[in-house]
Amino acid sequence: MSKTIIQASDLKENLENQGITCNNSTIVSIDAEDFYPSVRLKLVRKAVYHFSKDLSEEDQITIEHCLDLIKFGIQSTLLTFVDKHYEYDGDRDPEEKGLTIGGYESAWLADLVGAYILDKTKSHFRKTKCCRLYRDDGIAAFNNKLSCDDMLKWRTKFQNSVNRLAGGNYLQFTCSMWLDKSRRELPTEQNDPKISIETGNFFPYLDTELVWATNGNLQFRVHLKSNQQLKYLNADSIHTKACFKAIPSGVYKRLSKLTTITETNKNLPLRRQNLPTTLPSSTTCRTSHQKGRNIDCTTTTQQRSQSYQTS
Repeated sequence: MSKTIIQASDLKENLENQGITCNNSTIVSIDAEDFYPSVRLKLVRKAVYHFSKDLSEEDQITIEHCLDLIKFGIQSTLLTFVDKHYEYDGDRDPEEKGLTIGGYESAWLADLVGAYILDKTKSHFRKTKCCRLYRDDGIAAFNNKLSCDDMLKWRTKFQNSVNRLAGGNYLQFTCSMWLDKSRRELPTEQNDPKISIETGNFFPYLDTELVWATNGNLQFRVHLKSNQQLKYLNADSIHTKACFKAIPSGVYKRLSKLTTITETNKNLPLRRQNLPTTLPSSTTCRTSHQKGRNIDCTTTTQQRSQSYQTS
């Protein structure tokens, strides 16, 4: 399942040594709509059988028992709304029911189905430098500078392949193209509501931002949503002082993994082996000892933008 990633830093490690520039590549996000509910049990079975086909007969028997347990779980799921209980998807055939959001098995089964789809649609990604998927969020770096019409044709062919694999059109994928300022174009053919165009200075994916340096090279920095505050531990928790003390070190390491190393930032404290135990002035940290309040650390956009080189 090399096509799936665990976190955004995995993507950065894969992409930053591919020689990707704004002149030789097109970055596109490929996202599944309503992924968990759209991953039906019959599609899960196909994915499991695909990746277990070389296992022993004994393992195959165990797999069938596990699939029966998953089926039982899907059949037995109850939803609560206004003090009333409802059977998930009613009396629908369990094979046609999708994964539940929050189900204990949903995340890894969704990953399995995602990997299965990418593995069975390899022909659509032959002209890419990289293609990765995290749950319902996919991203691909296509060779060359593709036009909107090119992407429209690609998505149509890819979606048709997914429909054949799934045995229906219930699992839909959307695409978002990232075009640099010089390529703010519109499709000349019929518009597809499943395709959007991003023309901003950066392209967010999970908790990282892809940016073009002034020399055209691909670089990475940290992405935070508007008004996002990162909360780590309640100030009144029973965690030891060592746990509180370790927070800055963990933050530094995480920021470092998500940020392109350049001549400008390689000697900053977060790049050094002996990390400091307190956050610097460039990061706002507030600790409240009032009951129910958390420690939160937020780095501003302006300060984050200084962590990568644009020249």
